[in-house]
Amino acid sequence: MRARLQEKEQVLRDRLAVHPIAAGLALQLVQRTDYERNDLLRVVQIDPALTASVMRAANSVYLGYARKIGGIRQAVVMLGHNVIAALIASRVADSMFDDRRVEYPDWLWPHAVTTAATCSVLARRCGISPDEAYTAGLLHEVGWLKAATNGVGLDERDRTHARIGGDLLERWNLPADLVGSVSRHHSPIDVGTSRLTRLVMAAHPFVEALGAGSPELNITMLEGLHALKIETREQTILNEVERELVPLTSVLEHAQ
Repeated sequence: MRARLQEKEQVLRDRLAVHPIAAGLALQLVQRTDYERNDLLRVVQIDPALTASVMRAANSVYLGYARKIGGIRQAVVMLGHNVIAALIASRVADSMFDDRRVEYPDWLWPHAVTTAATCSVLARRCGISPDEAYTAGLLHEVGWLKAATNGVGLDERDRTHARIGGDLLERWNLPADLVGSVSRHHSPIDVGTSRLTRLVMAAHPFVEALGAGSPELNITMLEGLHALKIETREQTILNEVERELVPLTSVLEHAQ
């Protein structure tokens, strides 16, 4: 009995809040009968909690895939739209019937989406999967979201959120490279720093320049490009990210 209670408490602590706007969009979508897989992807990929849930399901040990899934697009394709729709409906229902008040940090949602878009742009210039890069960018602050969901306050300069997020994704059986990009995105860059982690770190100053920064300290844009061995003007990257954000932000227009 005690073990079951502890397991239930762990599940509750591991739940992540879906942003209210994303929850509303998701609810509208699953109530329709004419939605397609791409419609589901558009909603899932703008919300860290929904993406984390899909990634967790795709990497469930019960599915037995030979290789772990590191990208949200690939996860949606592999699971199929019926499974994704059911998962979204379940997560939205959890949010609606959860009486705990979640203080969702104002900066977190735009920061996560803009970081994801920036990672995708940078990835295409250094041989990294844009899908996996986008997913890493969207989930890199999941530790902040977990703390907020459970009413735990974090100091704005407290980097324990990186460890909290990494531990969570590791328990959920996500790929080691993705876990590392979350848990180490504030660690000093050295020879052991993976390319995906470098990518997330390099994205931060571009995100801040676009007005979607976080309370955290960043490296410079030039340092980020150097870490990835990208020889492109900073403004060129910023312009590409702004174009990348257009289809993402257009989804939100339906919520207005």
